[in-house]
Amino acid sequence: MKSRFALLAMLVVAASPLAAQRGRGFGPTGVLNYDQMNSLLKLSSQQKTQYQAALTNYNKIIQPLQEYTREQRQAGAVVSPDSTRKQQDAFESFKSSIDSILTEAQKPKFDSVAALTGRGARGF
Repeated sequence: MKSRFALLAMLVVAASPLAAQRGRGFGPTGVLNYDQMNSLLKLSSQQKTQYQAALTNYNKIIQPLQEYTREQRQAGAVVSPDSTRKQQDAFESFKSSIDSILTEAQKPKFDSVAALTGRGARGF
C-alpha cells in the first residue's frame, strides 16, 4: 500500500510542471504536445517519430473543424452535429494511435497523469 502511495505521489510531482505548462498540461487540441509526451514517458526514437506523425495528422484534421466551431459560436449559430462527430472520430483515431505507440509500462504512467489533469484515460 505504501509503495502505491509513493508511486502516486511521484506521479503527482512529475505531472505538476506539465500541468502548469499549459493550464492543464495539454495543448490547444486537448492532447499532450511532443515535448510533454517525451518528457513524461522518455519515448524511444521510434515512438517519437510515431507520436509526431500521429499528432501532425490529428492537427491537420482537427484544426479546421475547431476553427469552424469557433466561427459558428462567435456568430451565434448552431454548430453542425456532423462537425462534432468528425472531431470525436478524429480524437478516437488519435487515441488508437497512442495506444499502439506506448508500451505496457508507459500506459499506466500516462493514464495517471491524464487522470490528474482531468482528461481521463490516455489523456483524452
